[in-house]
Amino acid sequence: MRSIINIHKLSYLLLIIFVTTNIPTAVLSQSIRKDYREFTDAERDAYLDAFDTLWDEGFNDIVEMYAQVHFDSALVIHGSEDDPQKPFLPWHRELLQQFELYLKDNNPDVTIPYWNWIEDQGDTADIWGNSWLGQYDNQNFPNVNYYFDLGRNLLFQPGSNFSFPDEEDLNECINQLTFPSFTSYLEHGPDPDGLPTMHDVSHIWIRGQMGTNFAPRDPVFCFSHGFIDKIWQDWYNTDWGKTATVNWIDAGGYIDTIMPCREGDIQFIDPDLIMDSRFLDVWYAYNNLTILDQYSVPICYPECAKTYKYTTGEIHAQENFIIPDSAVCTFEVSEGHSIVLKDGFHAEEGSQFLAKISSNVDLNRITVAVEEDETSNNNALLPTTHLESIYPNPFNPVTTIPFSLEVSGRVKLVVFNTLGKHVTTLIDNPVHEAGSFEVNFDASRLPSGLYFYRIDTKNYTQTRKMIFLK
Repeated sequence: MRSIINIHKLSYLLLIIFVTTNIPTAVLSQSIRKDYREFTDAERDAYLDAFDTLWDEGFNDIVEMYAQVHFDSALVIHGSEDDPQKPFLPWHRELLQQFELYLKDNNPDVTIPYWNWIEDQGDTADIWGNSWLGQYDNQNFPNVNYYFDLGRNLLFQPGSNFSFPDEEDLNECINQLTFPSFTSYLEHGPDPDGLPTMHDVSHIWIRGQMGTNFAPRDPVFCFSHGFIDKIWQDWYNTDWGKTATVNWIDAGGYIDTIMPCREGDIQFIDPDLIMDSRFLDVWYAYNNLTILDQYSVPICYPECAKTYKYTTGEIHAQENFIIPDSAVCTFEVSEGHSIVLKDGFHAEEGSQFLAKISSNVDLNRITVAVEEDETSNNNALLPTTHLESIYPNPFNPVTTIPFSLEVSGRVKLVVFNTLGKHVTTLIDNPVHEAGSFEVNFDASRLPSGLYFYRIDTKNYTQTRKMIFLK
C-alpha cells in the first residue's frame, strides 16, 4: 500500500522532502483525539497503562483527586436548569485537558479516546469487553477511608422510558442557535422536565460510580465526556457557533473553581479562552480524518517540536493553519495514509516543518503528489487576521504589538511567561472593529527574559515571542 503526501501548492514541495537536521529532540505530541474503535491494539494498551499508572498511586491517586474535585464542584458545574451561562462545558473541557496532561507525563503519545454513544450503544459494544473497560468491572479501588467498586449496571431501570440518543437528537442539538440552548440540550435534552436524551443518558444507563458526582472514578467518564467535548467543538465550528456570544457572569467572567493541575491548583478558569478546543491544541478526528485549521502553532520554550500524530487516517492542514517563524512542527501518519496540505496552510520563513510517514518501508514507495489549483495564488495562503512581530525586539521597557483583523468580533490579546503563567491582558474586547491596529506593552515592572504574546479571536489564534532586556 502506498503512502501519499498530497500538496495543493507546488511551493511546499521542498518543505516536505527536506528533512531538517535542526529539529530539537524534545517533542510535544499534540492531542488528536479519536473514537476508541480507531485505536490500534498498541494504542489501546498504551492508554490503559497510562491510566492505570495514575490509579496505582494508592490513596492519593490522580483519578481519585479528580473524582473528588468533580464531587466538590457539582453545583458549580451543573448549576440550575434556568442558569443560561452554566459552566458545564468549559469546566469539563478543562478537566479533560488537565487529566490528559497527567497521562502524557507517562506517555506523551497518549490521548483520551471518545466513546460515540450515538453510533456505539448497548452492553455488547467493544468498550465493555475485557480488552477495553470490562477488565475493571470486578476490581476494588482504594479511597481515603474505604474501598469501592465501579458498580456498573449497563441497563436502564425496568419500566423506565429512557433510551440512547440517535442521529436525529444529535442534529437537533447541533442546530441550537445559542450557547445556552445548546448547553442545555447537550446536557439534558430538549425538555429539562422531560426524559433525558443526551449527556445524562450515559450516566443513567451505566449507573454505579458514573451515576454519582464521583463519576470520574470510572474510566469511561473520560471516554463519554470526550464525546461531549467533540460535540461542543462540532457545534462551535458551525456558522452560528462561531458567532455566538456568552456573557459569563461568575467571578467577573471567570469560573470560580479549584482545578488540580501539575503546576498547582487553578483558581479560576477563563471560559473565553477554551470555547474553541483548538486554543488548547486539542483536535477531534472522525471517520479516519483529522482537519487542522484556524490555528497558529505556538512557539515553545525551551526549544521543542510539536508533533501532530494520527496513525489511523489522514491529516488535512488547511484554512489558516500557520506555522510561524521559529516554530517547529511535524505531521505524522502511518504507512498507507495521507497528509494533505491545502490552500490556507502556511509555514512562515524561519519555521521548521516536516511531514512524515511512519513506517519501515523503502522510501521509494512513498509518493508525493502535487495538485495545482488554478484559481488560487500564493497570497491566499496568508491569513488576513494576523499577529505581527513586535518592534523593537528585544525591547526595554516598552514595545509595540501590531495586529490585523479581517472582521469585527471578539478579540483577546494576552501576555504570558515561559511557564505559561498569565502576565497581563492587553485587549479583551467582545466587539472589536476590523482593521489594522497597534498596542503598546510596558514591561518595566517585570524581570528580564523571554515572554509570549497571543491573540485569540473566534476563528483564529496565534502566539509569538518577545525578549525583554533591561
